[in-house]
Formats: sequence, structure tokens, C-alpha cells
Amino acid sequence: MKTIAKLTPERPSGPWPSGRLVRAVVRNTRPARASAGFTIIELMLAIGIFSMVVAAIYSTYSAILRSAKAGNDVAADMQRSRIAARTIEDALVSAIMFPSNPALYAFLADGTGDYALLSFVARLPRSFPGSGYFGDQVVRRVTFAVDNSGSDGAKLVLQQTPLLQTNLATGTEHTIVLARDIMSFIVEFAEPKGNGYEWSTEWSRTNQLPTVARFALAFGRSDKSGKPTELALRTVGLPSVAVPRDSQTMPARVIPGQVPGVGPEQPEQPGGEGQATPQPVAAPGVGRGGGRRSPRRMRRGGTAIGGGCRAGVVDTDTASSATARRATQSRQRCDTDGFAIILVLIVITVLGILAAGFAYAMKVEIRLSANAGNDSELEWLGRSGVELARYVLGQSMGAPYTSLHQLWAGGPGGPNETNSVLMDIDLQNNQLGDGRFSVKIVDLERRFNINSGIPNAEKLLILNRALTLMGVEAGEAETIQDSILDWIDVDDNPLLSGTEGGFYLGLERPYSAKNGPIDDLAELLLVRGVTPEIYWGPRAYGHQLQLLRPGARETPADTLQTYPFGLVDVFTPLSNGRININTAPIHVLQLLPGVDENVAANIIRARAGPDGAEGTEDDTPFLNVGGLNPASVPGIIPEMLGRYAAVCSVQSGTFEVTVDTWIGNSRRTFVAIVRRNNARQIPVLQFSWQ
Repeated sequence: MKTIAKLTPERPSGPWPSGRLVRAVVRNTRPARASAGFTIIELMLAIGIFSMVVAAIYSTYSAILRSAKAGNDVAADMQRSRIAARTIEDALVSAIMFPSNPALYAFLADGTGDYALLSFVARLPRSFPGSGYFGDQVVRRVTFAVDNSGSDGAKLVLQQTPLLQTNLATGTEHTIVLARDIMSFIVEFAEPKGNGYEWSTEWSRTNQLPTVARFALAFGRSDKSGKPTELALRTVGLPSVAVPRDSQTMPARVIPGQVPGVGPEQPEQPGGEGQATPQPVAAPGVGRGGGRRSPRRMRRGGTAIGGGCRAGVVDTDTASSATARRATQSRQRCDTDGFAIILVLIVITVLGILAAGFAYAMKVEIRLSANAGNDSELEWLGRSGVELARYVLGQSMGAPYTSLHQLWAGGPGGPNETNSVLMDIDLQNNQLGDGRFSVKIVDLERRFNINSGIPNAEKLLILNRALTLMGVEAGEAETIQDSILDWIDVDDNPLLSGTEGGFYLGLERPYSAKNGPIDDLAELLLVRGVTPEIYWGPRAYGHQLQLLRPGARETPADTLQTYPFGLVDVFTPLSNGRININTAPIHVLQLLPGVDENVAANIIRARAGPDGAEGTEDDTPFLNVGGLNPASVPGIIPEMLGRYAAVCSVQSGTFEVTVDTWIGNSRRTFVAIVRRNNARQIPVLQFSWQ
């Protein structure tokens, strides 16, 4: 109305004057009406575009969900079949056999018909399905069978039974369904025939392990098609053989009444460097006084007329009508651009979420597939490491002793090794294909064989000596040592402070006493009075208390009873029955009669050589047990030499081989126990992984 006031200082009383005034009013009010009309159209158009975008996104997302569900179902079926086949293979590779306890270790198989039955004992890794329920009891009987009794089709079932609960399990307590829709489960074994082998569906030698086995798993719905939709075939070579009886219970010659002596890289997050906001271009304008303003002064005044998108107030007193229209159109373009940017951001965000979901799903599936492929390669890397260890041990047979400076132990090599083929062999970081492995060998004769055939009176003294050195209270030590002997002996008559089968059968989760040689040292955790602290020593934290206690909580580290070492560090169930004085640590040497901490330290000092460090070139290992004399080892009692000859030696024949394997980010540790009979005969007694 300011313009009207200028044209008509005094409002006339007659009719509305000239068309000049009308044209002025129309000229000044037209932009406002045009702006309002464009906003309504723009809003309607925006709503329509937004609705179409939402509909498109929804339909796309629905299609993606349907496709993803179908893909996930197929991937899940493949993963189940892969896990089922891998579980059977892992169990067969870990199979063990102890003929000294034949009733517990029978290898049972019936491959007749479409659904085979397979049952045997294995030393299972902690990653094996259901292992968390059994704690440190890694030796278990596993049974694979097909359950076709339900209406939901045939299922491949894994049943695990604690070794000493073979006749007590209910049959359903430890059952896992590995796969569904099983059409066929066939198992065959390589039977010797003439100069070769032939495949048989039955295994008649239940007290032996087969050399090679193969199985087939067929998956499919019989109500949809008579043919299987998927078939898994595996051929497995069992690395272990039955453990000889003399590896457990080789008697030692002891004079009666005398005491004898182990990320993916995260995507780079957006930093703080964003795109710089473009500054509006200042257009020349008309100032209040009619003069031209500089661009700086125009921005200070808060008015920017031109191609920029900064909102401003147009002074209609001084601006022309054309300039006003340009300013209004500029604001309209800015509003339209802003809405378009918001819409684009919404679309990009939704699509980004979808893409991220796809990427995560694909990453999981790719990782599962890669791990499945790496499992077999890691296994064969582990087997390769064991074969390398067997070769090294065989080539080290020339020396009359076994000591820590030899190549198998990581030393520089003994006199018979420095010019042999072993000098070109490295046990560490061996590259093989896409992976690598490192080997560590430890002899088991550095510990005392808890199954030794020495008289119980002598073995009680050794057990008591070990528990006393650990710091176990006297009353508790008597219960433990008597209960261990009751666990091993074949009768049901308890010693004075001992425990026989009736006590264990009366527990909340009962199990029977072994009444036979200990096969795996972890059986000691089942013996009355033995706690993880006593068994594991300083490594007890994190181990479960006892067999079949799924609800047991781990004891906080600061409340554990600490011991300098554990039973696992001084005893072994497998060895030649004698302690190797060239490799035994100080706490094992103290089990010998008349050997205290100072005398044990003198024995180690004598075999370490002038530099006092074991495993070096100047080591002076004992050539025979007669080296334990006062002349070479201060503190040795001469009257004990006869006793030392009965329970000690300078040779080792049983070795624990640890193989660490790597393929990319995948890692696995394998453990095998081998027995060195001669340079060419070094069988694998156990093979498993952690």
C-alpha cells in the first residue's frame, strides 16, 4: 500500500480513479498470488512423488525379503548338512582305543540297510557340539544313528555318553539332532583282503580301529521326491591305533619295601570433512539512497538478491517489480531443491540399510563357507605336522639317550644329529600351500606314569610326596591318594581313606568307578577330593568343577586355592613307565626317594652343562642312570642308586606333539601322542585338537 499512498496522497471521494493505480496494485500483488499457487502445486506433486517412492521401496523390500527367506532356507539346509558331515568326520578322526579297558572302548558299526549305526569312543575337541556340557571330560562315547520314529521325518541324531556312564545314560539326556530329512545314512570300512582292501558295511573287530572309513548322507523329503536333493560323501583316514597295554601299565622293577622314586577391516567411517556449503552469490542491488552497494555490505544487510538460496526481505520501496519476481522465484527454487535433497537422502538411507543387510548376510555366509573349507585344510596341516614330528623322532634314534638339546626338543642338536638330514629341518613356521604350521614335541617320560605297576605301598608314597610338595593338607591328601588307588585297582575294597564305586553311584549324577588303568589323566577330576585347583594347579581358573555340572559357575580367580603346580604337571597315563632324568623338571625329580629341592636342582645343573642353561650345545646329559652319584650330583645318597635304576632311565619313547596351524585368520591347534618303537615304527596313539 505504500505505492498506492505515493500515487494518491489524498483518497478521492468519487469512484476509483485511473487505470494507473489498478495496474500498480495488480503489479505488486501478482507475485504473492503466483507464489501461493506454486506452493500448493508443489506440495501436491511432492506428496505424489513421495508416495510413489515409498511404494517402490516397499515393493522392492518385500521382494527382497521373500528372496532372502528362500535363500536363507537353502543356505541353512546346506549348513546343516555341512555341519552333520563335518561332525561325523571330526569324531572319526579323534577316535581312540584302549584294549586294557575293552568293555568301554568297543568300536561298534552296523551299516546294513538305509540307516547305519555308528558308535565309538573319541577324544573330542572343545568345539565339538555339546562339549560345554561335559567340562574337562573330553573322552566320550559318541553314537550316530537315524531316528525315523516321529512324524516329522528321519533325523540324524548324535548321542554323547560319559565314558563311565555307558550303562547308566537314559538315552535322551545328551542327544543332539544334527540334521533332518535324512533319506539314507551309509557307513563302510576298508577291510584287508589279500594284498589290498575291500569295502564292507560291517566292522567285526570291535577291539580295533579301522584304518579308513567312508560314509554317505543323503538329504531330501520323501513326500516331495523319491530322489535326494543333496548328498554328502566323506572318506576319513583314522590316524590313531589302539594303545598298547605296555604304554599304560609297564611294570617297574622295584625291590620290595623300598621307595622308588607336563576384523575384518571396518569400513572407514566418514570423517569431519564435509562438503563446504556454497556461499550465495551476491548480486548487485539498489540501496536505500539509490546508490550501488558493495557485495560485502549487501551480505551484512541480510539481503541477497540473485542466484543464491539465502532468504531475504525485499524492500518494495526501492526494488523494482522485476527484481521482486526474481527473488520470489529464487526462494521457490530453493524450496524445491531442499525438498528434493531430503527425498534423495531418504531414498539413499533406505537403500543403504538394505545394502548393509545384504552385505552382512553375505559376509556371514561367506565366512561359514570359508571356515568349512578351512577345516579340512587345517586338519591336513595338523596331520602334516605330526608326520614331520614322527620323521624327526625317528631320525633321532641314534643317540643312547634322550635329552633337551636334541633337535626334537628345539635344541641345537646332539652329536649324532649335527651332520644328519635333520639339520635342514625347521619345526617352526613351515609353509605348506596357503597355510603354515609349527611343531612342538614334549616327551611324556618327564612325568611319572600313574598306571605304573609298582606295588601300591610304593605308589602311595609317590602320590603323597606329590601332594605334599603342592601344599595340599595332610587329611585331604590321604583321601585323594587312597581314592586314586581305589580308582585304578580292579577290586571294590576301599583303602583306609579311599573310595570305591558305591560313593560315585550315590552322587546326584552317578557314574561308576574305573577299576582299571587311567586312560586320560582328566579322569582324576572324577576322583573324590580332586579339585580343579589340585589337578590344574595355577591354570585352574576357567575349568569346570566336575563331570556333568552344566549349571556350575566358574570360581573367581581371587578366591581359588593356589598351588605351584598340579597333578597334570607330574603324572601321565602313557609312558614307558620310567622317569627320564635328562628331561624331568624339578618337581618331578623330587618324587624320587632322598631327592629334595636342592638335590633336584643339582641334577638339572649337572645335565645343563657349564653354562647352566638347558637345551644348549654344551649340555652334558646323563648317559645312564648310574650318573646319579655323589661325584656328579652333590647330595645324592649312594644307597638309593639301586632304587633309581628301578624307576628311572635316560630314554624317552612316548611323545606329545602339538601342532599350531594357520590359514589366513583361521587357527587350530592339534595334539597327538606318538610312541617311538624304532626309527621306522612310530605309531600315533591319539590325535585330537583343541
